Amino acid sequence: MKHIRRYLTPLTLVYALLGAASVLCLIRFVLRLMAADELSPVGRKLVQVGSILTGPFEKLWHLEPVGQLPGSTFEPSALVGGLVFLAIALLIGLAVGSWQGLKGRKVSRT
Repeated sequence: MKHIRRYLTPLTLVYALLGAASVLCLIRFVLRLMAADELSPVGRKLVQVGSILTGPFEKLWHLEPVGQLPGSTFEPSALVGGLVFLAIALLIGLAVGSWQGLKGRKVSRT
């Protein structure tokens, strides 16, 4: 049980959630780019979950898809969303790492 607790830190949970969000955005990007069948149950669910994650990026920067929806569509909001979630995870990791480095450093007085 100690082994599991050591690996399930809050930072690991943050990485897992942001990584999953990034992967779902990038899966949506690839599915739309390859004109996957969105009428299949799996494709429909992946696109619906991806639209929840990419919605803020569509509204924030007014990123419109390029192409026709029944065919191949380049969706910049999905690509930007995936990259933003990865960048947020990286910044959180750097912040926590530097904070832990400062916390563990001993100050010596001369």
